[in-house]
Amino acid sequence: MKRSIIIASFFLIISFISAQELIPPSKYEQTVINPKDESSKVPALKKTVDQMKSAVKKKDVSSLKKLCSANLKWSFGDDSGIDGFLDTYKLLDNPESAGFWKTMDLLLSGGGKLDSGKKTYTVPYWAAVPMIPKDLGQSDDNYSMFYIAAGKDIAVYQEPSLKSTVIAKLSFESVYVQEWTDNNPDADQGAGIWKKVRLSGGHDGYLLGHYLYGPFEYKAVFEKVGGVWMMTAFVAGYHY
Repeated sequence: MKRSIIIASFFLIISFISAQELIPPSKYEQTVINPKDESSKVPALKKTVDQMKSAVKKKDVSSLKKLCSANLKWSFGDDSGIDGFLDTYKLLDNPESAGFWKTMDLLLSGGGKLDSGKKTYTVPYWAAVPMIPKDLGQSDDNYSMFYIAAGKDIAVYQEPSLKSTVIAKLSFESVYVQEWTDNNPDADQGAGIWKKVRLSGGHDGYLLGHYLYGPFEYKAVFEKVGGVWMMTAFVAGYHY
């Protein structure tokens, strides 16, 4: 089971979406969602988040473990608990090279959303808010195809190549993802996989996929356990 459950669920969802032959909106309302860090609203929570940032930066497994719930949810299957989490993400045998640190660092750098009851804090911020433009609404069939260009001045190219013309630069803006492509002519320059997107004004272009944060990406959740703020979930899957 373990991570295969997450991966299998992801591809089942993508297959379902593809089967519907979704039609991209011709245009949509420009939507910018700047990442907010709302942990400062609760001093004890902010302390935990700051400690987590420090543990991630130092790749400190001992500190990480103290900041996680013993019943940490890391799978949508029957698996749960801190020991299974540490084992699955290779944080015991070879922690220095574990991919978890980079993923968690990216999540923490995207701010976080505190729920109205101040009982749950989710990182990044976009995992807890709708990314679909308001003029379409969450009932729209395309709700799961909107992603955030998670950064400042992210270039959108006319063609899937770093040598192509830059047609736009986006900062924390919602875009409609039309295609996942394996086209990677700039691999020798460190470029990742290209995604074909439609911008709010109706223009199509390409941007590098590692700049996108979507509704099926990882998120981390912090809640009080025995009166102490801890990370209670680290999962990938549909949000909000």
